[in-house]
Amino acid sequence: MLRRQALATYEQSAAAEVVDALARMRPRVDPRARATRERIEREHASSTATVVAALDDLARAEREADTLVYELYRIPARMRRMVDAQYA
Repeated sequence: MLRRQALATYEQSAAAEVVDALARMRPRVDPRARATRERIEREHASSTATVVAALDDLARAEREADTLVYELYRIPARMRRMVDAQYA
């Protein structure tokens, strides 16, 4: 379960956690070996940046969609704040 959880929250996990999760899977290549670990750390940093950027884009699109819906249904600012506070 820990392996799955560590990889399910990949962008929030440190590279060392990913290496540990991989080591517990008993792969043919030792992820703790220096060269392998450094390669994993580089890939982790790169892919985490990609995931975080995509999550930021998604959050921005959700905010834009919310604004469009508020405008479409002419929801007043007071009610918008209530909705945003409830689901933030």
